[in-house]
Amino acid sequence: GAIVSACSTEPGQDTACVASFNTISHSPQCIIKSRVMPGECWLFDGCTACVLIQLVTPVQVTTVSLEHIPACVSPTGQTSNAPRDFTVWAYPSYDSSEGIFLGHYSYNNSGSRIQFFNIQECLRRTVQFIQFRFLTNNGGIYTCVYRTRVHGKIPYSNYTTLMLSK
Repeated sequence: GAIVSACSTEPGQDTACVASFNTISHSPQCIIKSRVMPGECWLFDGCTACVLIQLVTPVQVTTVSLEHIPACVSPTGQTSNAPRDFTVWAYPSYDSSEGIFLGHYSYNNSGSRIQFFNIQECLRRTVQFIQFRFLTNNGGIYTCVYRTRVHGKIPYSNYTTLMLSK
């Protein structure tokens, strides 16, 4: 998969965050990579942003997942910068004028680091573009998105596939 576009405010420049992670903010591309390490996230100011992801192949989406580091590995000992509320939209093609609403979800900051969300709206067709719209976080002044995944079925295949893992 690949990041097609992302929208947010300017990338986060919180000095404490940069110093504690000993890194600079990363591009949205890191949310579709398999490595999840403290500070290796898409960092943006505030809590609202969106990202459009092109899947490797058209897929019938069944589930999405969101991953964040747990507090025990966070350099600050907290995860208030984890996303909380988000929506997911599907697009059959890049030039589709209207998205297909797949659901509204909440990441539980106290739960498992990887959380799975079943698609709320039945999607009987295949799509090749998925948009995550991040709406709130857990009280932080910036948000870190570590990893997103899209799960589903490839037409004419008996396999359920992780579409965004490398």
